[in-house]
Amino acid sequence: MKKTGVILFVLLTIGISYFLLTDRRGKHDAVIETEISPEKSGKVIPADFLADQLAEYGMLYGAAVGINGARTKAYEKFEELKKIAKDSDLIRLMKRKDPIVKASAFSILAERGSKEMMPIFEENINDKTVFKIFGGCIISRTYVNAYLLACMKYRIDKKIFEKYRKTVVAMYPKMNDWELMELGLASL
Repeated sequence: MKKTGVILFVLLTIGISYFLLTDRRGKHDAVIETEISPEKSGKVIPADFLADQLAEYGMLYGAAVGINGARTKAYEKFEELKKIAKDSDLIRLMKRKDPIVKASAFSILAERGSKEMMPIFEENINDKTVFKIFGGCIISRTYVNAYLLACMKYRIDKKIFEKYRKTVVAMYPKMNDWELMELGLASL
């Protein structure tokens, strides 16, 4: 009887451990796009779920952070968002207020060379919301409009970039050249 109790205890412990350590969300094989927005339908879309998780981290994480160049869970969530999100998901995420969500969604759109990049930037050109970025060993602060423009820097014509750069820089008259360089807004 004692052996049976021990075996049952071990099996129960293994089962509970498996349940707690396994990702219970499951894999989303396909997301059917509908005309109904996720907000109205009440459905949770994987891109929205990942965006919520990114927002909870409170800052944007680079690929390698800290003295040992560790890859963070936050960056893994960003990479997962990049894999599963359609451009329509990312465009919808740009409507959110959270600067981490906006920065993440826009950087993916910019990396993909989305044709929606410029109109979205123009919609957000006045967004001076501050957020933090953790890259390497440095945590710095930036602004949504400056970050979005920096994402486009090498993806748009130099003259267009310079026009937008001057507009954004004019919003921060007290910044010195070093601060502008740190934001990726030094002139080309």
